[in-house]
Amino acid sequence: MKVGFYEAEITPPLGAPIPGYFFERIACGVSRKLFAKAVVLEDNGVYTAMVCVDALGIPEGLDVVVRQSVAERTPIDPESILITATHSHTSIPTEVSRKFDEATKQRVQTIIDTTSKRAADAVVLAYQRLQEADVFYANREVKGVSFCRNCVLKNGEVRTNPFDYVEDVVRTAREPRRPFTILFFRDKNGNPIGSISSFALHHDNVGTSEYDSDYSGGMGLRLKDTYGQDFVSVFFSGFNGDINRIDFMNKEDPRHVPSHQVVDTLTDAFLEMASTAEKMDNTAIAYKMGTTTVEKRKIPDGFVESVKEVLKGPEPEPTYDDQGNRVDKITDPYCDNQKYASGEIVLKTYDEDKRTEIDLPVQAIKFGDCMFYGLVGEQFSEFAENICDGSPSDKNFTVSMCHFYNSVSYFPTAHMFHPHVYESTYYSARFEPDTGDRMVKRVLELGHEIY
Repeated sequence: MKVGFYEAEITPPLGAPIPGYFFERIACGVSRKLFAKAVVLEDNGVYTAMVCVDALGIPEGLDVVVRQSVAERTPIDPESILITATHSHTSIPTEVSRKFDEATKQRVQTIIDTTSKRAADAVVLAYQRLQEADVFYANREVKGVSFCRNCVLKNGEVRTNPFDYVEDVVRTAREPRRPFTILFFRDKNGNPIGSISSFALHHDNVGTSEYDSDYSGGMGLRLKDTYGQDFVSVFFSGFNGDINRIDFMNKEDPRHVPSHQVVDTLTDAFLEMASTAEKMDNTAIAYKMGTTTVEKRKIPDGFVESVKEVLKGPEPEPTYDDQGNRVDKITDPYCDNQKYASGEIVLKTYDEDKRTEIDLPVQAIKFGDCMFYGLVGEQFSEFAENICDGSPSDKNFTVSMCHFYNSVSYFPTAHMFHPHVYESTYYSARFEPDTGDRMVKRVLELGHEIY
């Protein structure tokens, strides 16, 4: 088999808006540079390519540019290309908001266009760097840095990030598995050249107004320190819609695990796993894309009109924590602050888009005994476990935030649609509660067809 890696920097100029929160942030610095990282695999004339951008979601139109450009310049089938984003909350703008002034709209569109071209170039340049290589697989549980952020209270309520109710927390809504999965590549002289890895943890570990590739970028830098500056670490966000780095069962101090601790924990695990990883002899490639038809969320009469009314006025007064920091009060998900902050999403989804059914893409890629399953949006962790349990392989990568721009919707499991679960609000979950199950069923069908 052959493999090629490439990383293209996509860090924008300062002064651009940073998405991810419910208030404005303007980039004022660079903590860790942003990249589009690509890997191309080839076996017996069959190719697959994977590219991940350091972004909240796939920038609008990037998927089209990448597939068309790569098809024009390489023999890679567009349907074999996995396109995804890390979901970094300190990264590039991904859409031109109607709230922007004209100058900002032009600046953001330029950033999106440039990022799209560089992501396509990353795949082409990875293809040009194809070389004979050996690949090694490893998987293990990594605990202590990722936790379910939805908790059950004494009164039976389920709440997301229940800081105001921590004394009433009985348990987390579920105890997720925590697999860290890697493919480690060496050239024929035994030199490390790159990796593919995946872990389920929200890329929201920094929270500043500086560009930052978050923990996956930090891990990538540490791996360069170990393996050399040409080593490329392609990282995929697992199904982490309900997973962050706050341990609410630690009632004495329910704090965020420090970002550097996440980086160190995963890097140390990676280095240990790579040293003992199992060589893969089977490297055959197969792939298939499909769609599943799902229903758009049904919302109460009058909700869109209430959002429009809020948007007519000035922005509601913000809410602050005890330290004077502005916070997103998801304890009241339908307050005017949230309606104002998420109003554009509501209008686009429920007012302007008249479709009641939408075809969502799903993708399965086989590489040797490994399976990659790519779904749109922020999937709950339980879906990853359902895929792994139903997969024809015991070596699986479940990849979120894939395929196209509208990948920022959450997909909770049906039993997690509760009034105070942030991911199941009308802003966050824009499809009916059975949508995740439908996508899992369809992508597993594809997996069994190609395995």
